[in-house]
Amino acid sequence: DLQAASEKYEAAWAIYQRAGTTGGLDAATLKRHLGLVSMHQGDLMGALAQLHMAWGILERTETTKSLAAANVLCARGDVYLKSGNIEGAKAEYNAAWKIYEEHGIVKGTDAGAILWRIGNIFSFEGNFAEARSRLGVAMQIYEATNTKLTLDAATTMRLLGIIEVEQGNYEAALAMYEESRRVYEARKMLCSPGAANLFRNMAAFHRKRGDFDNAEEMLKAAWQIYASAGAMRSPDAAAILRHQGVVLMHKGELLAARVKLEEALEIHHDAGSELGV
Repeated sequence: DLQAASEKYEAAWAIYQRAGTTGGLDAATLKRHLGLVSMHQGDLMGALAQLHMAWGILERTETTKSLAAANVLCARGDVYLKSGNIEGAKAEYNAAWKIYEEHGIVKGTDAGAILWRIGNIFSFEGNFAEARSRLGVAMQIYEATNTKLTLDAATTMRLLGIIEVEQGNYEAALAMYEESRRVYEARKMLCSPGAANLFRNMAAFHRKRGDFDNAEEMLKAAWQIYASAGAMRSPDAAAILRHQGVVLMHKGELLAARVKLEEALEIHHDAGSELGV
């Protein structure tokens, strides 16, 4: 429930304000959380505003080389990526990775979370060799730390599945997607945004194989997750509508497809996102 989360964080921020403690690392972390909630709600400008405030706190406290700063950089990169600013996202992720290198902690699970983000950028750029390399290192980290049942590991598997689909390795892609799905199922998080992204990717997999019925079922499940979270005006929700429109086009239902695609375009414009437009 994104609205409930936002209200909780705003209440916490009000406490910081009353106590006069809005200038510390805890306050910066709270602003990061507020930014992430805004991002998932589709308010990308609001998300960036919160994250810029978080960064301002880090600058004033001279902690822009801290792990907390790396977390803000990753969050800001996530917002840039959803807005279609690939270069901006890449710069933020690389800066976060540099912080981890400087701290000498490139083999932990948090480092893995930066690696899969960088791998995802390479995938967007069509550089699948570099993408696979970064994602592979992330998976090695999860295996070495016995954390293959974490959500970051599930995301890494999902991204590897996307690469397999793009390269026509459908059996390998399905294996990655199913393994990712088992993680969400084991953690009882099949109703999370991460699972929705997985369902959307699985829908694209089924569509490319001509299985439009399964594609529609996956997209329906993904849409229900965003509807339940009150995030139907987010870029991720728009991506689901776009995929639904493409499936309808393949089925010859052009009028219904147009409705879906126009709604997706409206959401992208409202959110200030160019990704997928």
